[in-house]
Amino acid sequence: MEALVSICLPVTQGSQYLGEAIESVLSQTHSNLELLILDNASTDSSQAIIEDYASRDRRIKHWRSSVRLPLNAAYNQCFERVTGTFAKPLAQEAVLHPELIRESVHRFYVAPGLVLTASACQHLTAGDSGQVMPPTSPFPSGLAADRHLAGSEIARLSLSPLNNMIGCKSSVLFPSKLIGQGFDPNLTHLGDLEYWLRIILDGSFHRISHELVTVRSTQSSKPIPNTRPQELAREAIYLANKHEWMLRAFELTRDQFFPQSSPYLSSLATP
Repeated sequence: MEALVSICLPVTQGSQYLGEAIESVLSQTHSNLELLILDNASTDSSQAIIEDYASRDRRIKHWRSSVRLPLNAAYNQCFERVTGTFAKPLAQEAVLHPELIRESVHRFYVAPGLVLTASACQHLTAGDSGQVMPPTSPFPSGLAADRHLAGSEIARLSLSPLNNMIGCKSSVLFPSKLIGQGFDPNLTHLGDLEYWLRIILDGSFHRISHELVTVRSTQSSKPIPNTRPQELAREAIYLANKHEWMLRAFELTRDQFFPQSSPYLSSLATP
């Protein structure tokens, strides 16, 4: 019997690409899944799209928030309803390769101690005719292929220098028993990395080098450019304060951490 996988999909004004995201889940070769969809107070046709798919597939469970939640809070609300052995976040602009869940779950049965997998992603430019963006993989050459790493090692590589070496929300899958408190509501831009760091420290990480996720860039998801550098600086300070013990464990001082963080923060600040 396949393990039940819970896929968490919060939707905010997502009608443009929502059908593609849902269909990519329903067409997975790993069929034992539940798709948890939160309509995050959308005013477009998202709710109608969700209800249409739900009427045709009982694996979809959906509900609507009466108020617009911040994105990470919306994911956390989805996590509260997870019943599967594994949890997987999914963005409304993402499409999963049919083998993504099967490939990810399989790793947990062949690698004891594994706590998180992440697939490589293909990124498209915004718009219906999105073009494939050049790969900008942050992974060292040693991580270019499928690789199994101690969680502490990938954490060190992610903090010195600061860089999300693990992946975006749509690329990861992890045991639901590790959901914990979910995403930190104090973080937006660095929220993914901070959450993954909490999950992987007590286990190991596996990177799947195949591009099993396609993510489309959206202009609407970008904050106002002139506020972004300040927000990123605040989040970097918050991250360093929250996990100062981790910096010390990697013999990384705050005076080293902040200058080393600048290139990554600058890349996130680019509109």
